[in-house]
Amino acid sequence: KKKSNKTPSKTKKKSPDDAPRRPLSAYNYFYIDEREKILQQKQEEAGTAVESTTAAGPIKNVKWEKTCNIDYDIEMSEPVREMLERQKLPPNEGRRRPHRKRHGVVSFQELAKTIASRWRSLPADQIQYYRKIASFDLKRYQAQMFDYNQDKLRREGGSSSPQVIRKSDVPKAA
Repeated sequence: KKKSNKTPSKTKKKSPDDAPRRPLSAYNYFYIDEREKILQQKQEEAGTAVESTTAAGPIKNVKWEKTCNIDYDIEMSEPVREMLERQKLPPNEGRRRPHRKRHGVVSFQELAKTIASRWRSLPADQIQYYRKIASFDLKRYQAQMFDYNQDKLRREGGSSSPQVIRKSDVPKAA
């Protein structure tokens, strides 16, 4: 038997099931919007019926409601709004997005290249729009992480207030 020269890869640390979902970037929200537009355009060109590719159905959350009441003060597309709402779900509910049927209109590689080139040529005001949407998601994440850390400390028998670690408290690397 021949041994491989590759170094063993580190296993990825799995996040706890009850941890909040990570925030999405501005590019992620741009991708969601553009994907919908491209698919609709390609389906219209092909003469097929245009169906929304986003998830359907009401989204309900109870546990995270108090931390997720963020007022979206800008107009946004339905796919982006649905993704923001899905991000608010409690961590163990709806962790995976609903399965989408393959549209068969455009390959993933072609779609990714098209969207990436559009992102690079996007005007500054539109980039700012997507950054603002991402900032809503970041606020949601920070609020949920605060609650998550408080609950974690209570479960471990710690104090009811989370520990505050300042940069000055962290020892510097030698």
